Amino acid sequence: MKTSKSNSPEPDPLIVARESISNPNTRCQSRRESSGNSRSRLTDRSNSTLAQFFEHAIKKLQHIQVTRHCVYCHQSHSGHSAICEHCLSLIPQFDYHKIEGDLLNRPEIFKLFPRAKFDRLLAITPHQYPLNLWLTQLKYTGSLTYLTHISALITEHLKRLAKVSSSSVTAPDYLVPVPIFIKKWQRRGFNQSYLIAQQLARYFDMPVDNDVIFRVKQNVA
Repeated sequence: MKTSKSNSPEPDPLIVARESISNPNTRCQSRRESSGNSRSRLTDRSNSTLAQFFEHAIKKLQHIQVTRHCVYCHQSHSGHSAICEHCLSLIPQFDYHKIEGDLLNRPEIFKLFPRAKFDRLLAITPHQYPLNLWLTQLKYTGSLTYLTHISALITEHLKRLAKVSSSSVTAPDYLVPVPIFIKKWQRRGFNQSYLIAQQLARYFDMPVDNDVIFRVKQNVA
């Protein structure tokens, strides 16, 4: 007798993020996200370059992002991206072609990190409108609409970055969200960086490690 096997659909990352905000039991659990299966993939990933990793991630995202409406202006467009070309052109961007995909190659930025413990610095855009507005709304309202905006913008950034990345730069092993102070996390009930990392991790098939760094000093904001 043949038995049929039902395939359950993949959970929507936005629904998962919404549950992580609204469910107090979820947010009080351990935030450790890396698993044995995820760690077993690190050997293959360490042998790939950053450009190859982004190329693979972009192909996956093109299949996931089935929308044909811009997440920013809500107008229909013919591209595969979540943000239309017009809105993307209005968002400030760094010229990575001139600095070989590394912001540390800009002297005024390099001087800001005299004790840097990292080899490469990347950023989506300058901290200007609309990204600063989206981040603020996500931080203080938990609106998943802005989570979608930011994730779409990161996707477009990776497409540009893959074209200028050095072939000698290896792909990352983990996504490490920027931590927030424990009292602020308890008050909000979530960390916006962790929500973004969760969504990207599902797209990129990459583990999130939330225990690598922690914040010891509380910011005013």
